[in-house]
Amino acid sequence: RLQPDNPATWYELGLFRSIRGDLCGAYYALNAAYTLDPSGDFLRAELDRAKAAVNDTENPACGR
Repeated sequence: RLQPDNPATWYELGLFRSIRGDLCGAYYALNAAYTLDPSGDFLRAELDRAKAAVNDTENPACGR
């Protein structure tokens, strides 16, 4: 809320949510970080992990 245009803020939120087991929320935050800084290779591994959990057909993280 305080720094919506700062990709590092979104990245940290994504890591926090990932550690807490909220991969749906992690994907949302990490995708926002990537959108703001597409060259940010530092977040790619976490984003891919969260994306895989969201797209899991048997047990999707966002509960489709």
